[in-house]
Amino acid sequence: MPYNVVENHEGCPENSPWGVVKEADGELMGCHASEGEAANQVEALYATDENDYSGDIAPWRGPLAIEGITTGDGREFARDSLTWVDPPLPLRWNKEDSHGGDAHTVAVNVGRIDRIWRKDDQIMGEGVLNLKSEDGQRVYQLIEDEFIKGVSIDADSITDADMEFIWPETDTIGEDDEEDDFLSLLFAQPEKVIFHAGRIRAATLVDIPAFAEAYIELLDEAGAVVAGGTRYQFGAIGPHDTATSDAEWDGPANESRLPSPLTLNQTREAYAWYDSARVEDDMLPKDACSFIHHEIGEDGSIGAANLTACSSGIGILNGARGGTTIPAGDVQGVYDHLAAHLRDAGREPPVLVASGAKAVVASVEVDWQPPAEWFQNPKLSLPTAITVDASGRLYGHAAPWGSCHIGYADECVSVPREDSHPYFMTGEMITASGSVVSVGQITVGTSHANLSATHQTATAHYDNTGWAVADVTVGNDQHGIWVAGAIRPDADADKVHSLRAAGEVSGDWRRIGGQLRLVGLLAVNVPGFPVPRMKARVASGATYALVAAGGPSVSRLRGVDMSDQQALRIVMDMLAKRVRGGE
Repeated sequence: MPYNVVENHEGCPENSPWGVVKEADGELMGCHASEGEAANQVEALYATDENDYSGDIAPWRGPLAIEGITTGDGREFARDSLTWVDPPLPLRWNKEDSHGGDAHTVAVNVGRIDRIWRKDDQIMGEGVLNLKSEDGQRVYQLIEDEFIKGVSIDADSITDADMEFIWPETDTIGEDDEEDDFLSLLFAQPEKVIFHAGRIRAATLVDIPAFAEAYIELLDEAGAVVAGGTRYQFGAIGPHDTATSDAEWDGPANESRLPSPLTLNQTREAYAWYDSARVEDDMLPKDACSFIHHEIGEDGSIGAANLTACSSGIGILNGARGGTTIPAGDVQGVYDHLAAHLRDAGREPPVLVASGAKAVVASVEVDWQPPAEWFQNPKLSLPTAITVDASGRLYGHAAPWGSCHIGYADECVSVPREDSHPYFMTGEMITASGSVVSVGQITVGTSHANLSATHQTATAHYDNTGWAVADVTVGNDQHGIWVAGAIRPDADADKVHSLRAAGEVSGDWRRIGGQLRLVGLLAVNVPGFPVPRMKARVASGATYALVAAGGPSVSRLRGVDMSDQQALRIVMDMLAKRVRGGE
């Protein structure tokens, strides 16, 4: 039976304001002086409850989000930033994912969140799955068989003032300061977005959660984890912002100064990986942790990330010193953690050559030849974000004409124009019809090349430091630079997800023969020239609601007769003001 913890319950005295009540009838089960004491009673009630959880409902528990940890796509909730609506709240399942294209994502309700609480940097949740519904039964089976691994929160109450954009610091390089300043602005994109407020309204079960450590696990009627304590293996610890150090490094000596067992917080602050199956009461032994890279004081305090340790750790991931024994699926996450520290110190991390991520083949042959029309002008009616449909087709715009770089507030730095793009489309692809098309690649997992690099060096940078995830052609239409092509059949699943989730690419233009020419396209979260994902609903040919997904809502346009282009301009102006911190 679900129980709720209610603050300042009317049936409790002032010195014990925290009440525990049954959800079904509101019966008061006890009053307590603190939320922690009330939570202990709830756990005890679950442990002694005689209801049959194998019938209509099935209990679950797990971390819903982690504060102070950066997600793989560059987002972070600051510590103590999240609040929540009083439970019960919906627990949903992302049953069908559109992955772009014209299909719609289908999320269905499969249960409830009955309790949310903060444990250190974790936002914990528990509740029940609804086994009366087919979707609830299906989700239960998927979780039990470990086919669904993660959960993501659905948050609202995030205003412009709550969002902090972290932009990279760029030093002017070269003899022509004016040109280098222009290039700096052209390539600028936020390294991270920090949310300083957010209110949890629901949570959704997903295949790939924003936080690798966010998951739910099934409980039995006594509150124990189903299947004898089996946990999902989320061992890689997400990147975090800390000081860095280039001091000499002695890994065993630093590790010896840590206590054993460690708390989960200590583990996350010192290591890049841990064996989640060995966690007991939020504690685990040191031998269950790997890739220590933070300097440890004589008193056991955890200090700066050591850059030598980070570089050596990536070397081990790549096979040095006999390689690593961590699960292959955790290799990329550990690399991302160590590489983030190196980038924070202004160092380019070594390339990961031993990624354990699964490849996306999507039922296609290695010599797969996509249709020729995929590489032709998609003739889009509006500036369109990069979209990947279920078949692997890709289309959208790299940058819209007439837009101003969002990182430059005082004047308009616009998209460079060129009649054709031969310096980008340097490769060839054979299509299903036998025709040959010129293509370039969209790259994932790297940063822009150095501003002082030649176009040859810049191209080599993307080849050597990133992953080519798609082969595309580019051209010009009335809206901007269009992109069209296909996902590579051997593309990394995580990289395809990163491209779909970002929905944006950032161009690299280099001066060749006195003209800025496109030489590369990178998948990014917030490019200098953003293309909002627009959704227009039309009645009698007039747009009456236009929303930029993930961006500013233009609900004030309802009932206004205007063209898509006029509505788009309003959205772009609002987006630019938001990023620049304006009103």
